[in-house]
Amino acid sequence: PQRSHAEAVQTLIDYEGFSNLKDDWHAYWLGFLAADGCVFISEKKHSTWLNLVLKGEDIEHLYNFQQGVKTTAHIITGPNQNHKGTIAKLHIYNRHLVNALMGWGIVPQKTFSLCWPVNLPPELILAYIRGYFDGDGTVYIRRRSAPGTQWVEIVCRLISGSAPFLEALQGELNARDVVTRPIYRNQQSRAFVLPLSGKRENVRAFAALLYQGSSVCLERKRTIFQEA
Repeated sequence: PQRSHAEAVQTLIDYEGFSNLKDDWHAYWLGFLAADGCVFISEKKHSTWLNLVLKGEDIEHLYNFQQGVKTTAHIITGPNQNHKGTIAKLHIYNRHLVNALMGWGIVPQKTFSLCWPVNLPPELILAYIRGYFDGDGTVYIRRRSAPGTQWVEIVCRLISGSAPFLEALQGELNARDVVTRPIYRNQQSRAFVLPLSGKRENVRAFAALLYQGSSVCLERKRTIFQEA
């Protein structure tokens, strides 16, 4: 079959780790790509590729992925057209990588159809969740006050366009004694939201599960957990 020029020059790439999932690093990035990665297949252009676009502040994280898969594709930076700041993006033209990712449910236009990867090795589920959280999760500390009193609330939640995916993720967390609140739909974005109980001991338990044996994570999110 014909290949695009971009695909032809990107020959140095390691995709086997996503075909045979066996370690924390690949499981993490599988979860991250389930959240933030996009795959495309163009029969007309004979091209198959993965897009990964992050905030400019997270460019080192993108370098981690680039180096881990040994791709010769370059990271491109530029202004964020819709928001303030910059973006960093990586386009990898490699059908073997895309096929491996599709085997785990990372398919074209997956936003509303993402399914939980049923064959995920049990010992790698938490690494997958850590990756997904770094891609489509949020945590922050909200300080509130009222006359005569002040308190701190920890807000932690995961987001998806697919309610069944979040329901499966919720089940995995509940099975590990992480307390969650009911899933709801954001009326503006139409995305589904899975909140965690904001009790400090619950959020710390969630963080302990996420980062135990971690080989990679978004340090800026981990720091917030450490401050909670």
